[in-house]
Amino acid sequence: MLGCAFTELSFIRVSMADKTIAASFEDAEGVLAAFSRDLGSRYRFLDVLPPARILRGSGIRSHKEVSDRYLCELAATHKARLATVDAGISHSAATLIG
Repeated sequence: MLGCAFTELSFIRVSMADKTIAASFEDAEGVLAAFSRDLGSRYRFLDVLPPARILRGSGIRSHKEVSDRYLCELAATHKARLATVDAGISHSAATLIG
């Protein structure tokens, strides 16, 4: 499993914003830390991310596609998959998990 600052901060943001979870920053970050710790060597943190130009020629038409497309391209670059609960993401590197 790959992670980066973008995915970790997104997890925290969603955990705090979702009314059914309503986590504090500390709680969400703690869950994230436990998750990555439990995965051990199966979790790889990418501390260097490609620049925005990775999206050139990808056909982005809306601001709503930028983050999702970036994460898909990042996953594809590393021969990984983007696990998502968003059925609206249409990319060969995206896998719907919920």
